[in-house]
Amino acid sequence: MRLEMGAKPPLENFAFLATIYDTIIERDFSEADRDKIIFSAEGSEGVRLHFRPDGIVVFDFSASPPYSGGMIPAHWTTDGGAAPPDIEVLHKKRLDLMYLRGRYVNAFLACFNSAKRGISTLTPPASPQNYIKVEGGNDSWDLKLESYECLPPLVTGALHISREEICDAVRLLNTHDPDVAEVTRLDILSLLYVAAYNVENHDHDSGLALSSVVTERCQNVLWKRFVTSGYKQINAQAVIMGKRKDILLSSRDFTASIKSQILNLAGVYTDDTLRRIDEVRRIRNDFMHNLERAYSRESAAAFSVANEVLSLVLKTRFMLSGSPAWKG
Repeated sequence: MRLEMGAKPPLENFAFLATIYDTIIERDFSEADRDKIIFSAEGSEGVRLHFRPDGIVVFDFSASPPYSGGMIPAHWTTDGGAAPPDIEVLHKKRLDLMYLRGRYVNAFLACFNSAKRGISTLTPPASPQNYIKVEGGNDSWDLKLESYECLPPLVTGALHISREEICDAVRLLNTHDPDVAEVTRLDILSLLYVAAYNVENHDHDSGLALSSVVTERCQNVLWKRFVTSGYKQINAQAVIMGKRKDILLSSRDFTASIKSQILNLAGVYTDDTLRRIDEVRRIRNDFMHNLERAYSRESAAAFSVANEVLSLVLKTRFMLSGSPAWKG
């Protein structure tokens, strides 16, 4: 039996709770004032960011081609109840768009929490299930809460995020480099935020695994830079010497481990950085191949290395951290 399916409009813009216990720019405000926009900024790829004092950030994707659209026209299903092939394609594009938006929000949250002067509890990573629909434009946005959704209690006079910190967060979000594709950069930032949230919530296995992915993806960027340079900068004082050094500079069998050693020879990694990368790789391999459980020390080590290598990629200090706590 064929079914008539109604049209789905383009995806709406949405808001996300960026911080739970902090106020943004304004320290004290009333319940009536919590929905006003106190600061706006241009994010990467034409996404407009609007900040509310209660910690909610509105993401205006409407003027950004990579993140806007998603409409599905009305259609009839086939006799078996399936959507026609062209509609299936549109459904996939809509799902992909939701993923891309979630990745963008998580990348922003990574930059936002890295730019903050203090450490506070991280909010859950963005997903297709936990964003808030919004309507409006410019400096007037209305939250469209579902019946089961509610805003967190109003917190005033608590920890405070300054305008300067917000600007630093936006600067980090907009830090582009010709060596790093925008898709790769946002992927890395998003993965790091999810890793941070997992570590904060004592999911150390996931934190270790994701941090290791971030480190290796960042290392691939550093490797590309080094290869592009023509192998011109070699650190004569590196701990790797003799026959091993000759093999590294002439071989083309480049595993992640080999790449890290050559980057040490090139002076990209210090000897201490190389030592910690090797230690984290050993811990990761124990987990991946032998299911050796990770604890806070192991996940923290992996996460610290990921921050350090990401800082080298972005050519600026990047230090994301959560605030692990026990319930009870």
